[in-house]
Amino acid sequence: MSGITISAAYEISAPVNRDKAQEVYEKVHGKNLAVKEVKALFTGTIGKAVKKGKQKENVENEPKGNPPIEPSDQVDLIAIKIIDKIMAKKSDLFKINVLKRAIQYIENKSLQE
Repeated sequence: MSGITISAAYEISAPVNRDKAQEVYEKVHGKNLAVKEVKALFTGTIGKAVKKGKQKENVENEPKGNPPIEPSDQVDLIAIKIIDKIMAKKSDLFKINVLKRAIQYIENKSLQE
């Protein structure tokens, strides 16, 4: 279980997470993600559930080592870090306003280009 936090290891090894444990472990191994991010992988707020047959096929065809985190998972992980770490002590309304303003900024910037 090296390369992950002990809390994440407990979360992965919980009996309730048995069906997705291997898939999540492969995504987080070596990345030392926070337990919140690992939990999000189990709850489905990050990425998609993989059917057992497809999961087995993917595991057999993947190169050895740490598989890359999917781009959609990267987006979700960054969003979680922004909300839970950078803006941790701010209200939900503040967080929503910041994210809305960020979207406006990006839209205006792309219109100018």
